[in-house]
Amino acid sequence: MGWNDHLEDNELTNLPPEAHANHFDVDGPFEPDGDWLTSAPREEQIIAIRGWFTERYCDPANETPYNGQEGGYQFIHGGPFSPEEELGNCFGGVVPDDLIREVVEELEAEVGEDWAPIRFGPDDDDWTWDLPDVPDSGTPIARLQERLQQGKSVLTLRGDPAAQELAIQLVYVQTIGALEAFLYETALYWIEKDDERIKNCITRLPVFADQRIPLKEIFTQYEGLRTKVKEYLYHLVWHRWKDVSPLYEKGLGVKIPSTKDFQDALQKRHDIVHRSGTCQDGKRVSIDHGEVLLLSAKVADFCGKVADSFDQGF
Repeated sequence: MGWNDHLEDNELTNLPPEAHANHFDVDGPFEPDGDWLTSAPREEQIIAIRGWFTERYCDPANETPYNGQEGGYQFIHGGPFSPEEELGNCFGGVVPDDLIREVVEELEAEVGEDWAPIRFGPDDDDWTWDLPDVPDSGTPIARLQERLQQGKSVLTLRGDPAAQELAIQLVYVQTIGALEAFLYETALYWIEKDDERIKNCITRLPVFADQRIPLKEIFTQYEGLRTKVKEYLYHLVWHRWKDVSPLYEKGLGVKIPSTKDFQDALQKRHDIVHRSGTCQDGKRVSIDHGEVLLLSAKVADFCGKVADSFDQGF
């Protein structure tokens, strides 16, 4: 059962396009855009955070084994998860506390305090998880440099002014993509290489450490730990620093540099991708050749520091 199997009368369809941070990600659950959510009308804020929760968690009666002799529902896929904790952690400080409390009370009245995670793929009996391996060609830092150089090469092309403007925007987007790809490939490299870092991810990151595993499954789960971590990396949003920073620091043992320089760039990238190059106020996103080169230099410097921070060279 997938996330969209739990949707009936989906009020999320009533939200404006700018409410969606992952508008083109049809395979994943709803993710509200942070800037939009902060200033959205209260009614839309309620719809958004409720939708965020119900597309990730469901009534355990739907797909969680029950055993009265062992204490009720057996949360074999993680959990239980409470609306209060999950919504508070994700949206505290973004929307008013009383709004979160209103949604929590509504959800708890429907199901209770304990919710099960919605699984984002077919049942384990029907499939084998096939994750990408570490790329064969080059190293993460070498692939980053190649991608950045490819972007710079596009900037040298000449033609219609409108086409050149679009090319500059696309290279800007590609530069942020190169940063995200480097962070993913570097994490994947060390998870494949170093069992100690797998152990650190499992024991230090709440997404793994808080999972409950029945004793009868402990050896099966142990054998699949690397795959579990790789699956987590595969689905991680690599510019969501609140998730990426703990992964690197607690799991991989490397503290990443400040990401402050990328905040404005991420907003511009968002406007280019999700609003076709238009800001929230309707103005065109303005990016010139020099700004792209500056961003490329910042990405190269940032990623170089990350690569140098690991104990061993690639």
